[in-house]
Amino acid sequence: MITALNNSLINGITEDTLDPLGSTTREQAIASVNRSYNAFKSDSYSVALPVITLPEDGAEIEEGDFTISWTSIPSASTYHVIIKDASANSVVLEDIYASTSHEIKAGTLATNKDYTLIVGGVLADGSEVYSMPVDFRYKGSSKTVTSNSYTANSAKAQQVIDTAAKYLGVPYLWGGTTPAGFDCSGFVQYVMRECGISITRTTYTQWDNDGVYVSRSELQSGDLVYFGSSSAPHHVGLYVGDGMYIHAPSTGDVVKYSSLDSRSDFCGGKRVIQ
Repeated sequence: MITALNNSLINGITEDTLDPLGSTTREQAIASVNRSYNAFKSDSYSVALPVITLPEDGAEIEEGDFTISWTSIPSASTYHVIIKDASANSVVLEDIYASTSHEIKAGTLATNKDYTLIVGGVLADGSEVYSMPVDFRYKGSSKTVTSNSYTANSAKAQQVIDTAAKYLGVPYLWGGTTPAGFDCSGFVQYVMRECGISITRTTYTQWDNDGVYVSRSELQSGDLVYFGSSSAPHHVGLYVGDGMYIHAPSTGDVVKYSSLDSRSDFCGGKRVIQ
């Protein structure tokens, strides 16, 4: 412990407090390893660490596409790009080849939240070196998205499609049930619950248990639309009218509008709005 303090390998959790038996974050672990290496490395062998050049630490990034970049490590064959949320959950895990930059698409991150970015380099011998973490905030646009001019034939249905539109751009997250990330059935359940309508959690249970069946020709704004087969639907969205529906599509995508005509596996609708 004295050696670690004398060589500034650890700094304590406050100015006058150490907690050697406490847990450590990954960022603290990376910092300690980097400090140890720089303090005790042999003069005959050294390796550079990637340094994040964009964004700057503490940056506020407006909603939309943005680019991250870092310094090159000559012996690195691959770079790991890792973005974690405030709960230390990884929301971006990308391997980047032959480049020192990467574009983050709009909708990948939830807005008005804080994130930490780390970049790692995989060296020729298989070892890895990591940058110091950079913290940033992803700010939401000041524009308010409504129902994109879709109009329902009842006040409740209008409330449902307007509520759904508030979450345009939220990233898909398998098992997600909140605006931090939705899967398809989690999205429609969340929207309905905000509008005072209770439905079950999964695509299959909604299809089997919630509302009444309607055909494509009977669809009205606010109806649920299902895809797959009538015995085993695997996807659900919310019909908004004019042959369009809003849904959380799949990994790597975001909540968005799509056309029913773009799919050949529509298997039916359910009406849960009375």
